[in-house]
Amino acid sequence: MPVNLNDWLGDHVWAWWLCLFVLVVTAAVLARSRIVLAAAGGPAAAGGVAAFVPDRFWVQAGVCVVVSVVLVVVVRVVERRNPGAGTPARRAAP
Repeated sequence: MPVNLNDWLGDHVWAWWLCLFVLVVTAAVLARSRIVLAAAGGPAAAGGVAAFVPDRFWVQAGVCVVVSVVLVVVVRVVERRNPGAGTPARRAAP
């Protein structure tokens, strides 16, 4: 009997978190934003938790939210202390 895709995704919840991670990283690259990139850490962490606790969605969602918020706050604080750090120097037009 073949496996239905819905059954497989129900058994492998980490795949949903991986898809969300890829979408957020893609948005970060397109927006060229470190803050959005920091928010991608949440789905990555939730995917790791889903590998160990696949039947507790609320735990996974909580980890996603907490890790995303912490990483965004850390990145914002670092960017405010060092504005322009990590960006290439711009030359004046001739």
